[in-house]
Amino acid sequence: MEKKDNKHYLSNRETREIAKENLRQMRKYEKQKKAKIPESDYITSMKKDDTIIEIENLHTYFFTDSGTVKAVNGVSFDIPEGSVVGVVGESGCGKSVTSLAIMRLVQGPQGQIVDGSIRFKSSDFIYDEKGKPVPVYERDAKGEIVYAPACVRNRNGEVRTDPVQKKDLNGEPLFEEKDGKKVPVYETDENGEIVRAPRLKKDKEGNPVLEPVQKRDSNGFPVFETEPKVFDIAKMPIGEMRKLRGKEIAMIFQEPMTSLNPVFTIGNQLDEAILVNNPGVTNEQAKRHSINMLTQVGIAMPEEVYKKFPHELSGGMRQRVMIAMA
Repeated sequence: MEKKDNKHYLSNRETREIAKENLRQMRKYEKQKKAKIPESDYITSMKKDDTIIEIENLHTYFFTDSGTVKAVNGVSFDIPEGSVVGVVGESGCGKSVTSLAIMRLVQGPQGQIVDGSIRFKSSDFIYDEKGKPVPVYERDAKGEIVYAPACVRNRNGEVRTDPVQKKDLNGEPLFEEKDGKKVPVYETDENGEIVRAPRLKKDKEGNPVLEPVQKRDSNGFPVFETEPKVFDIAKMPIGEMRKLRGKEIAMIFQEPMTSLNPVFTIGNQLDEAILVNNPGVTNEQAKRHSINMLTQVGIAMPEEVYKKFPHELSGGMRQRVMIAMA
């Protein structure tokens, strides 16, 4: 007795109908991702106090010409704060897609989160009426804000410096004759290098302008007021998700050979992750922090690696760079 062939091959008409419906679905979800909605639409609360992330009934689909692939279909799990959780399953079961969904990195327009929630316990800057983060200032023993002379800064926020001129016994600037001209005499250090000092802002009378001293964290980055918030990542617009990605939540990708941008140096890519997520950080501070991160992941000669392009590194070194970036 012959076996009955239960295979069904799609006709051209069925393929066109599927493609038409999938296009409609993709447009709908892409529009939702890019829509500007109030924060209240994606602010939520955790169901448990001790969890950092709660995934509930997550559905992530891929809309293809042959139909809808339900890569993640109703996944739910929690991750407690301070814990390490492993997601185990056979190849193709949806582990990577689940991780990409949490990061909102599922490749669109075909791939879309169609249902469920991803509740993430986070924090956000407190903004003033101009939309800028509110700084945290140093305070003295009486609780008063500490003030210091304000420095002149360039467009990158870096302090401008001037050479320090020597002074005579009367406190007057010291000069010397050189090639028939009167030139300043500058202070030098033990290596013979000219000593430089921050250029101070001055008012019309020539007095230093005072400004409040902003607190700095252990990395030397400016500190701003924050407040705890719980975001439903599945409902967040893509533009808002960028504020979390790389700052509050990060991912180490499996493919170090293709995850780095080939046209930018390692330093450019590390610095970008720091500058985007830390307002007030200067390019020089970002560079120092990037080199420090490369050192922490065990990369030899981090200053040299900082200047290199991805193709100049081995696969193992690229993986370490990805870990440093995360």
